[in-house]
Amino acid sequence: MFYLISRLRLTILLVLFLVLLLDPSFVWAQSTSAKSYSVPNHGRLELAVPKEWKDSMRQPPQELPPTITFSPGKGSDFKFLVTAIWSVISEAGFNSPQKIRELLESRGKKLLASAVEQNLVFRELRSSKNAGYTFSLTDKSAQLSDPDDYKYMTQGAIGVGDLMVMFTFLSHKKASVEEKSALEMIRNAVQKTK
Repeated sequence: MFYLISRLRLTILLVLFLVLLLDPSFVWAQSTSAKSYSVPNHGRLELAVPKEWKDSMRQPPQELPPTITFSPGKGSDFKFLVTAIWSVISEAGFNSPQKIRELLESRGKKLLASAVEQNLVFRELRSSKNAGYTFSLTDKSAQLSDPDDYKYMTQGAIGVGDLMVMFTFLSHKKASVEEKSALEMIRNAVQKTK
C-alpha cells in the first residue's frame, strides 16, 4: 500500500514538472530580452521584454511622448500600450504615488460607466526604485467575435526616474500570464539619461 502511494506521488510530481516544462506560458514568463526605447530629451526607457512579444514604437511629431505597443508573436490575445510622459514645467512630485493615484482615479471613474465593475480597486505596483498603481475593469459590451475588442483591461502608471510611465493592458483573458509579465516588466523599468 505504501509503495502504491509513493508511486502515485512520484507520478503526480512528474506530471506537474512536465506541465510546467512544456507550458509555453511558463517558458514565456522566464525568457526576456533587454530593450531600450528613446524618450525625447529624457534619455531611454529600458524594459525586460518577453522574447516572443512583438513591439513597435510610435513617436508623435514635436517631441511629444512616444507610445510603445507590445503584442504576442502570433495572434491577438493581448495588446499592451506603454507611454512615457514627463512634466513640461518640471513639477515637483509630478510622478509621485499620490499624483499617480489621483490621475488614475480621475481616468478610471470615466470608464466605470462601460464596465461590469461599479468601483475602482487599486493595487500597488512597486519595486525598490519605482512606485505606482493599477486597476482592472471588465468591458460589459465587448464583442467576443471581434479579436480587437478586448474584454479585460488593466490600466496604471508608475514613476520611473523623472518619467510617469502610463500603461494599458488589454486582453481576452482575465489575469493572464502575459498580464503578469507586462506588470513585472513595468515594475522593473529603468530610465537611463546617459
